[in-house]
Amino acid sequence: VAGDLSVLQVSDGAWVKRSDGTFTFGVVVKRHFVQQGRDGPMVETLVFKLNSNGSRKAITRSSWEAYIKLPSLLAQVNRSARAA
Repeated sequence: VAGDLSVLQVSDGAWVKRSDGTFTFGVVVKRHFVQQGRDGPMVETLVFKLNSNGSRKAITRSSWEAYIKLPSLLAQVNRSARAA
């Protein structure tokens, strides 16, 4: 399914939203579950390598749609932003 972020696996690429609001292409280096807090639930997380310096960004599943765009979808997001 186009846009289904659950298909991302290690070595897959996607556009990742940075703290300054721009998107950088990154590669999934880890997909795992982490515990939220001491007694919190386990949450699925994708970790992306964003550049050759090794910068990484971990994104929990609840934030995937806001922070991750598949390559074919970023063009649609950019077109929508320009039209607004």
